[in-house]
Amino acid sequence: MLSPLARAQYGALAYLRWRVFVNGLRSKLGVLELGARTISFAIYALMGIGLGVGVGAAAYMMASRDQWQYFAIVFWVVCVIWQVLPIMLASFGEQFDLGSLCASQ
Repeated sequence: MLSPLARAQYGALAYLRWRVFVNGLRSKLGVLELGARTISFAIYALMGIGLGVGVGAAAYMMASRDQWQYFAIVFWVVCVIWQVLPIMLASFGEQFDLGSLCASQ
């Protein structure tokens, strides 16, 4: 897994992906795509940070006011968000068509 040959192949793959990225920026559509991905990443990051801060603040408020009986609600909200949010975000992602890997007929 970490042999010199494997490391060389990882390096070649990283270089190939970098070149595809750079060549994609040569068109206006590629630059627009980069901008859209950057904005969507920022929105998703803010959502994640906001959820984390909100749940942390709710847990702190409950602990500081000695209201441990409601702490399970925060726990279950975190568990539901942890399971549902990645599935919802993946449904909006780009789908890969495996049919493109087949030889032309």
